[in-house]
Amino acid sequence: MRTLLAVPLLLAGCAAPESSDNAGAAAGGKTAPGVVGDNAGPGAASGEGPGAGGGCPAAGVRMWFGDTSAAMGLRSSGLILENCGTAPLRVEGYPEITPLDEEMAELDVEVLRGVQEITGALPHLDAPPRPVELDPGDQAAAAVVWRNTYDDTRNLPVTVHCFRAGTRLVTPDSPLDLGSTGRVGVSPWQPVESRPAPAPPDPRAPADPYPSPNRHPDPGRSPEPDPLPLL
Repeated sequence: MRTLLAVPLLLAGCAAPESSDNAGAAAGGKTAPGVVGDNAGPGAASGEGPGAGGGCPAAGVRMWFGDTSAAMGLRSSGLILENCGTAPLRVEGYPEITPLDEEMAELDVEVLRGVQEITGALPHLDAPPRPVELDPGDQAAAAVVWRNTYDDTRNLPVTVHCFRAGTRLVTPDSPLDLGSTGRVGVSPWQPVESRPAPAPPDPRAPADPYPSPNRHPDPGRSPEPDPLPLL
């Protein structure tokens, strides 16, 4: 049997939080026997996104936000988790994230399990949670969605600067403007599928009179992950 590691979401972002061994629940999934905790100390997992440098955190997990997309007041971003360690791991359920302001104080924001109340019916995002097993190098993703409408003067506008997950913090590419809505929705974890490497061009084929730099990617490059379809 493969050894499954519990997934402690060891994040960094707004500032270095205090050290703690209680990181397993943040994944929103079940804890497997043989929990591997964070032995790197506070702040050691900063710069966890791809290409950020600094190597893999001691827990073998990297996590970061993707780019934010927007449409008619609706906003979305992908929360990406990567197994950068050497052993398989499993995530299940919904990410457990707590919205914080710029002073790292907890905000009065409701985190919904599911996105339908905010986006309407999007079956590909609101599928029932299921276990996602990640081999080294694999990724899982969850959608985080919100609206920036302000239509209730009884509630002050709310801006989320970062999220706490377990003992660490993760920062989106830009603050989340929630308007007066006071809530965000989170989808279940889903596997991120990698696109197959493209076939090299046939050297016997006639030359393309209008070459495109993206027509024939370098066949030696690693396949890019297929982003989670959000909106």
